[in-house]
Amino acid sequence: TEIYTLSLHDALPISPDDRRRLLDEKIGIYLANGSRLVIVADPQARTIEMHETAGTQTFLEPGTASCATYGDLRIELREIFAKL
Repeated sequence: TEIYTLSLHDALPISPDDRRRLLDEKIGIYLANGSRLVIVADPQARTIEMHETAGTQTFLEPGTASCATYGDLRIELREIFAKL
């Protein structure tokens, strides 16, 4: 099983609405093709989204992101965004 990490900057948008729509399409494709977890980091909003087949969770800085699929996975948002 692979984990795919996408940035909001992965989709080249015409407008912010298009960027989010394209990103959501990519997430759906990854999950539909067997990915169990897709992580999206938004450095401007300082959030992490964890997309799993069972649903999506959004974590805000200074929180800790985690998911049901990989119970030991913890992402400290403060550490991720510290150098921005």
